[in-house]
Amino acid sequence: MKLRLAITKLFQKLTYTGDVVSVNYTNFSRAIAQNVLKTNNLLGGKI
Repeated sequence: MKLRLAITKLFQKLTYTGDVVSVNYTNFSRAIAQNVLKTNNLLGGKI
């Protein structure tokens, strides 16, 4: 059940077409991705 809660916090919409999964990110997951990118840039791409 906890996995389902985590998925709902990260993805707004999940769709399956054949073997392809498409997702729409939530604002929460976008914020995480932006912070990871900033950290990566600050560390010179060493994460």
